Amino acid sequence: MQTGGRNSSGQITSFKKGPSKYKRVYRFIDFWRRLPLDAFIVRFEKDVFRSSTLTLVFYQTGYLSYIVLPEGFAVGDKLKFSLNQIVGAGFGQALPLREIVEGAFIFNIEL
Repeated sequence: MQTGGRNSSGQITSFKKGPSKYKRVYRFIDFWRRLPLDAFIVRFEKDVFRSSTLTLVFYQTGYLSYIVLPEGFAVGDKLKFSLNQIVGAGFGQALPLREIVEGAFIFNIEL
């Protein structure tokens, strides 16, 4: 039973302990996409802690992962991932800036 930090007489004994319904659940996002396998888009989800829409993808090995994708994809689309190449029209791999081809579409830059 949750007490909210209060003892039997109702006095607060543990400060900054709020109700459990406000505990945050963060989603792990695979920014690096280290699996060089094809994947399928399962669904799109709006994350309340980010301004972008997250995409749940299913890899051929059975691994599920959240990634950030640009607009223009639909549920059921097949994504081709490779380690060091840009694959697909308008869709690239997570690469360092020095390895990206000139003229490629860039989004979601990380420091």
